[in-house]
Amino acid sequence: MTLVAATLESELLKLFDSSSASFVGYPTTAIAAANNWANAYDAYAKTAMDMSGDLLVTANKAGFASTLISQLPTDPTVGSYVNAANAFDAAFIIYWTAAIFAFIPPEASSIVTVIVPSTLANLLLPTFSDITAAGTAQIKAQQMAAAFHAATTTAVTVTISYVVGPAVLSKLF
Repeated sequence: MTLVAATLESELLKLFDSSSASFVGYPTTAIAAANNWANAYDAYAKTAMDMSGDLLVTANKAGFASTLISQLPTDPTVGSYVNAANAFDAAFIIYWTAAIFAFIPPEASSIVTVIVPSTLANLLLPTFSDITAAGTAQIKAQQMAAAFHAATTTAVTVTISYVVGPAVLSKLF
């Protein structure tokens, strides 16, 4: 997939950096926070291309947000960074499940068929567990963008099927 981690970092700074002109404001509800996260990740993921250069057409942004709402603790003093990492991992999986990429014949389809669970959670754990004051908005956005980018480019598999005569062949990427 052709993606740029800096795109996601920029989107995350809109959520984290109150000194930025593009800051969206602190959310007042869990729904607003989840939607902000879904919008940020979706802005990044929409630039994804499969191995044949097909662009992402559909993914489950609403599912990403609703999964965060249902799985993140409502009280930040309850739960742990492990719970948070797992909630983001579940939202990531829902986002990509059966995502569809545009395709041009002789392709018959281009669809996400595999998302490796726990990949994102494991990548987020170091960032979520480090809550020191040294973790500026810029640093946290950079770390989280790197984790999401690594998970997106390694844990998501797109199957491209080709029409060859009367048969359809599939190739995994």
